[in-house]
Amino acid sequence: MVAWLRLSTHIFFSSGLNLGLDNIAGALVVLVITVQVARRFVHTRIAQRLESQSVAQDLEQASFLQQQVLVPEALTSTAFSVQTTYRPALTVGGDFYQVISLPGGKLLVVIGDVSGKGIAAAMLVAVLVGAVRTRADETSDPAALLDTLNQRLLGRAGGHFATCLVACLEPGGKMVLANSGHLPPYRNGLPLDLPGSLPLGLAPDARYDSQTIQLQPGDYLTFLTDGVLEARNPAGELLGFDRLSQIAALPAEAIAQAAIAHGQDDDITVLGITLLPAQTPPTASAPVEAVPSITPA
Repeated sequence: MVAWLRLSTHIFFSSGLNLGLDNIAGALVVLVITVQVARRFVHTRIAQRLESQSVAQDLEQASFLQQQVLVPEALTSTAFSVQTTYRPALTVGGDFYQVISLPGGKLLVVIGDVSGKGIAAAMLVAVLVGAVRTRADETSDPAALLDTLNQRLLGRAGGHFATCLVACLEPGGKMVLANSGHLPPYRNGLPLDLPGSLPLGLAPDARYDSQTIQLQPGDYLTFLTDGVLEARNPAGELLGFDRLSQIAALPAEAIAQAAIAHGQDDDITVLGITLLPAQTPPTASAPVEAVPSITPA
């Protein structure tokens, strides 16, 4: 077209600058492309920010709902004093626990840990807690409860599994426990010897055996998840069993604080249950003691 119209393809400026129409057209094309890319980049960043805000709001709501699910009912037991502490590593976590009052003054204690973190683990927590509350209306047998939870997870866990410990405590001190691959509880700072078994959600024929232990008035039980044991300091050292034995008899909050101070790497849940002397009215939870320094293992 330029050639047909016999137009000059060069523009001369008094400064001596010589620009061809091809150069100007090319520059305009580059400018248009740059503007389009910039607009797309800005729009993408705005969309990402809005999406990030939406995800953050969803996580905040999920955290609130999970806290509501896990919060234990108000206990007025004259036989037991209960302390609970829950510290998720992320906004939502895979730890779960329930402390339920049963007829006759019994207390049902459930604590567990779903593998993995985040929303997927939190959804399975909701499934398990719902199953615990439903089944607890029918039985207080720890082994039967674990069997129900195992069946509930099979085929629904999406590659996840869960460890769990269930204990039924009676005012007279009798405690029946069943375990599915979870850490044993500590009694007055010493771990109880429980038989091992498969975690929940791995095998349809998994068997969970119960064990009976007689408690004495004043005995203090510590139930916890492996987020305490696996707390990791900046040097990569786990808190470990030796250090855990130094703090296992502390109140629940003090144990959690010690693990966090060492270096939280996973969800942390600690329950402290004290068998009160007979006919003793309920007392306030024990105050949080100063966390002792932990000597290297």
